[in-house]
Amino acid sequence: MLVGLLNTAVGYGLFYLALVVLGRPVHALALATVGGMLFNFMSTGSLVFSQADARRLPRFVVTYGTIFTLNALLLSAAVACGMSAAVAQLGLTVLMTVPSYLLMRHWVFGAATCQR
Repeated sequence: MLVGLLNTAVGYGLFYLALVVLGRPVHALALATVGGMLFNFMSTGSLVFSQADARRLPRFVVTYGTIFTLNALLLSAAVACGMSAAVAQLGLTVLMTVPSYLLMRHWVFGAATCQR
């Protein structure tokens, strides 16, 4: 739970900083996603699943791409409806934790992922 909170804080912090600098929500989200990806791979893989094996990185990247795409679509829709990007992403950050965790648990860091 603490690792998830740390990853969330890092990800949202990067998003907010990029949003202030760039002013474009989806670009800020892309930058935050890329910026947080390796940090989160190491923290989630090591501390949550005890499996930071680099062979898992491609699935991790695909998972992040999937979550990014869903998040970007929802963020764009929220902004188009007049919601503040910072507030919308705060809610989406919480919402995206469920599919992200499930994909990480069952597909990226699942027991059979790297067995030969």
